[in-house]
Amino acid sequence: MSLTQDKNIIKSQKLLDDKQYYEAHQLLRTIANRYVKACEYVSCIDMLYDASKRFFKEGQFASGSDLALYIVKVYNLMELRPDTSSKTRLLDILYLYGSSEPTRKRFINEILAWSSKWGETSVGDADLHHNIGVLLAQEGNLFEAEKHLVLGTNESVKPLLDLLCDYFYEDDLYMAPFYASRIVFPYLILYNIASAIRGYRGIVHYLVEERKVQTHTLSSSVADVILFPSLPLMNFLCFLILTCQRGTVDLFHTLKAHYTDALKKAPSWQPSLEKIGHLYFNIPVQHSSKNIWNDLMNQLFINQSDMPGDLPSNLHDTLD
Repeated sequence: MSLTQDKNIIKSQKLLDDKQYYEAHQLLRTIANRYVKACEYVSCIDMLYDASKRFFKEGQFASGSDLALYIVKVYNLMELRPDTSSKTRLLDILYLYGSSEPTRKRFINEILAWSSKWGETSVGDADLHHNIGVLLAQEGNLFEAEKHLVLGTNESVKPLLDLLCDYFYEDDLYMAPFYASRIVFPYLILYNIASAIRGYRGIVHYLVEERKVQTHTLSSSVADVILFPSLPLMNFLCFLILTCQRGTVDLFHTLKAHYTDALKKAPSWQPSLEKIGHLYFNIPVQHSSKNIWNDLMNQLFINQSDMPGDLPSNLHDTLD
């Protein structure tokens, strides 16, 4: 660090102590620009991280967010791959945002775009999605939380399930399959059968234990399957998961034919079922782009829908 930079940082801290926030913000951006010009990226990030947190804690959200976004800019300049340290900095700052702060959404989009560009997956880092989703779930924001939780880690299934059950608590029983579909369809589309099973089982447990719904057990040498005489679409979801595990196209057609009447009550499921048919059984998708991942991202991050909605490595698991 040069003597000039050192003096400027001390000056910025004095400005913050004196609550001269605008002057401090402008000086800190000047310091950051000089660091970047000198390719002193690590020092730049450390300075921006500390300053951003200070602004947030002082209630200066716009300035704090601006410096936080500058961190992401430096990450991209460094071509920095997501790791524990780089993600922790961003999450530390994210938790300082207020839920109503308008710049938070941009910050979330920017950190996911960075992790998508330099990370291992094009949909964004799973840890970031998990933590963002949990934060939104704690705020009771179902539509935003589920978009991130389905792209999260194995630990993301439970908070998504808890959130869905909280919403379902005050809803009519016949809506159960629509809530279940919001956890089953996305995971199937992501080839995450294990999480689809965990989500489905969680809804089943809730129906049996909390809503006291009558069930019937279908036993076989392979598995015991819990069926709901009053909720045919729940049964459809159960058999859909089993069918995806088997990978038999004839069985998929038979399943849809058997539940034709029930599926007429869920027209919003059709796009997701078409995607699943294409992914698992190579059935051509009508009136859709050829990029299944773009379709999923559009469905998760662009389209908004009322409840019930059509939101929608392949881990081996079974329903037995």
